[in-house]
Amino acid sequence: MYNVGYQHFISYGELPGFWQVFGYGFLKVLPLIVVSYGVGLGVEFIFAQYRGHEVNEGYLVTGMLIPLILPPDIPLWIVAVAVAFAVIFGKEVFGERE
Repeated sequence: MYNVGYQHFISYGELPGFWQVFGYGFLKVLPLIVVSYGVGLGVEFIFAQYRGHEVNEGYLVTGMLIPLILPPDIPLWIVAVAVAFAVIFGKEVFGERE
């Protein structure tokens, strides 16, 4: 989050204090994290209900890694599609089987 704010302010040729830089990055990255966890856990819950299993908490790591590799100005619908694809195909289709 700090790096996002830092890159923003550097591009304008200024560098304010730590909290202003971090605050700007926080406001840019937070929606990505919220959408990532919302969609990913939603898909996780749907598959858990369908298969009669418990929800796997391993998604909590994936839900943070996906927003970290995406640019901060990406549209949120693309984040939702990427997360749904990752959870459905990475875990449910090709993941662990019983």
